[in-house]
Amino acid sequence: MVVDIRGYDIEVGSLIRYGATGTVSKVVDFKEEDNQNWVKLEEPGLWYRADSLEIISEDDLNEFESDFD
Repeated sequence: MVVDIRGYDIEVGSLIRYGATGTVSKVVDFKEEDNQNWVKLEEPGLWYRADSLEIISEDDLNEFESDFD
């Protein structure tokens, strides 16, 4: 089981926000390396530690996008 920073289950297709940069994307893959869970995001196509990510909802996504308008 792969969980986010708040302990919520992460699944392929979940919307995720990386708190350090505010990057928002969809999950496309998982891996375990060095006893850490990693999540690959669709954009920018990089791997992130699962415990540094936060699941967001479609409503949250709209809120984040309006912050940049």
